[in-house]
Amino acid sequence: MKTAYDDFETLILSLKQQGLAEPANALHELLHETAWTTSSELLGELGIKIREIKKRYKNELTPQTNEVLRVCQKNLPQSPFQRILGLFGQ
Repeated sequence: MKTAYDDFETLILSLKQQGLAEPANALHELLHETAWTTSSELLGELGIKIREIKKRYKNELTPQTNEVLRVCQKNLPQSPFQRILGLFGQ
């Protein structure tokens, strides 16, 4: 059974294949090396990191990596408050 973690692992691999080790390692650390108090905290940090990657590396990302980013972003739940503020927005 595929999970959202699988999509993030695919994203990490895709970023590494593009030579973008910094954002790949940052995602890996968020997912596997950080102890989170709540799942909401993890999801919020993942959303922030996804937005940062899209903004900082937008001209370097392949269409395939952009698609995986989109899927990962879609997997992050949004509260009405987050939608109003534009957090996790496209």
